Amino acid sequence: VDLSSTARTPFRTFSGTLVTQDWSPLEPKQIEDKFYASGVGLVMERLVKGGTSTNVLTDYRPGS
Repeated sequence: VDLSSTARTPFRTFSGTLVTQDWSPLEPKQIEDKFYASGVGLVMERLVKGGTSTNVLTDYRPGS
């Protein structure tokens, strides 16, 4: 969906994130954006259709 978005989390703000859009036949009325930061991975998930849920990265420990 996007290659240069910004994701603000309690841990830190990530710029240049990759954003994908996910959906499932099990929940066809829900669409979720997922934000991935280079070197970290998934940092935020946000429902954009079918709800108002948001999950964000609050801590990061490399190699854990």
